[in-house]
Amino acid sequence: MKSPTKQKTGFTLVELMVVIALIALLAGATIPSMISVFTAGADSQAVNLLSAQLTAARALAMREGKYAAVHVQMGSKYDGTGLNKCYVGIMLEDPVLHVFRPISGYLNGYSEIYPVPGTMAFGQIDGYVTDANAYTGITDEASLRAFATFDIVFSPSGALALRKVTIDTSHDAFKDTDVGIWNPTEVNVTTTEGDGRPSNLSVKAVTVFDSQKAVLSGAKMNDYIDKEGQFLPINVHTGLLHPRR
Repeated sequence: MKSPTKQKTGFTLVELMVVIALIALLAGATIPSMISVFTAGADSQAVNLLSAQLTAARALAMREGKYAAVHVQMGSKYDGTGLNKCYVGIMLEDPVLHVFRPISGYLNGYSEIYPVPGTMAFGQIDGYVTDANAYTGITDEASLRAFATFDIVFSPSGALALRKVTIDTSHDAFKDTDVGIWNPTEVNVTTTEGDGRPSNLSVKAVTVFDSQKAVLSGAKMNDYIDKEGQFLPINVHTGLLHPRR
């Protein structure tokens, strides 16, 4: 009696090559879309962070009966990697000395200052947009850092205030570059922007953008921010963000 014939199992070399080619093709098609999903996620998280900080600063201003601000600034270059993360923190004004200090000073170090998710950063609209949404003067890392250093101020009544801001840089967040988050020389700048607006005047509208991609754009940073940045006007009465492209 003949034993049953054994059938061969497994893949041939040709079949394996076809499968590998299909996997590579599918990966090439999906990776760009996955990257865009992650980028969109960081974008939304950044907006949510700023929205939460604005709500908290407004509540603090009304509760304390003082001016409160959300301070935004790029991190110092202390780690040797160039532009660091963008950081956001809440500040309260000393009504006698008229200087703003991070509220984390009442707690522990700068633990209440938060990094913006991913490589996203915020930039000030007032003083840079002169016409047709053109971001003038943002052509190198120094100007980008200035663009991303600003304050959004609330009055004791909870309304957005157009107010000059002076920051007390004795706080730990502004210590030397081996310890602090922010560079103290980048705040309290009293020069004027291209439209004559003081650079230390609080703003009422911002943009969120990818700082890493902006840097890679080189001298065309302004074009990148103009096209890819998300415009975020702030309601002057409630402090709520109204994102738009």
